Amino acid sequence: MTKFVIDASVAAKWLFDEPESELADLLLSRGTDAILDQLLAAPVKLFPISRFMRETVRIAHRYRRTFYDASYLALALQESCALITADLRLLNALRNTPMGDHVRPLSEAMLR
Repeated sequence: MTKFVIDASVAAKWLFDEPESELADLLLSRGTDAILDQLLAAPVKLFPISRFMRETVRIAHRYRRTFYDASYLALALQESCALITADLRLLNALRNTPMGDHVRPLSEAMLR
């Protein structure tokens, strides 16, 4: 299984029927209708923010992103994986920056 970080814009699609919800569902698993069961069974890891706080603050300041957006990206960098997001503002803000290579739209997540 490919490792990745998801942000709240993707996780919300597991709970609310909105555009690209079906793509977010594919990130969990296939076969069951119970989103909560899928989420509880997903290989979720928790990370203490202290492990990547400095990088989070640096990203937030340099790219003028919110702390929570920067924390998702800092975690993805620490874990050497992509950040999957449905947040078009975040994608557009980072598109032509060095961070742009580390952020993937939800619509492309299943293609890699």
